[in-house]
Amino acid sequence: MDRALDCYRRALAAHRAGGDVLGEADVLISMGLAHAEAGRGGEALLHLTMAEQVAVTIDNPYERLRALIGTADVHRDSGRLDIAFKSYERALDVARSVDFPLGSAHALAGLARTAFLSPRGSARARQYGEQAVALYRSLGADAEAEKLLRLLADHSHSVHQP
Repeated sequence: MDRALDCYRRALAAHRAGGDVLGEADVLISMGLAHAEAGRGGEALLHLTMAEQVAVTIDNPYERLRALIGTADVHRDSGRLDIAFKSYERALDVARSVDFPLGSAHALAGLARTAFLSPRGSARARQYGEQAVALYRSLGADAEAEKLLRLLADHSHSVHQP
């Protein structure tokens, strides 16, 4: 993981030196996700927040959406569900504002996964999940739809078990 981060640092420096702001946002997101995968939530949030700021500066909703969903994932995985909900909702707003249904589906799926972790959130999770599945299917993203359907089914079974 450290070698990958070293490569990202070099790429970030090159993008900054060359004035490639879009490349900078992309690498910052990659660094954030790598830190998240390594369990370094603080570093992940730092890089993802910087990436979102860069994306806002260059008015790139796609990179902003990626940064927001990454941020929400880190918060969810750290148990900060309220903050995760807000980040996913912001991501959903961005996706809808530019008519990006795949981004909307990803944000809704994140909202569903987060709702399942919250007390009494299964009804809300199912609602988000069903919206995401419908979007995934309409886009031909059947693998994503099936993965989410399995999650919904697993949670449905665990709710009804004694």
